[in-house]
Amino acid sequence: MRTKQIIPGLNNSQRIRVILNGIGFYTTVKRSNELPFATQNTAIQSALIQLSNNIEKCTGIGTRVTVYNHKLEQEVFDVQVDLV
Repeated sequence: MRTKQIIPGLNNSQRIRVILNGIGFYTTVKRSNELPFATQNTAIQSALIQLSNNIEKCTGIGTRVTVYNHKLEQEVFDVQVDLV
């Protein structure tokens, strides 16, 4: 059985490099949703969606994402996502 694409336009097994507030790591699109903090997951998923919208033009994206946590406080993340 085929699994649904998490981010439309990107394969779940696509390897990516993520730099989140200066800390970098390699992962796949599917495993990028398994980080321990929901706000970080939301920031990375937002950057991946922006990347998938511009996939014909670029292979990476850098952005600043503002996310609200469970206390309704703003958290700002600098996110860079590159296709490997």
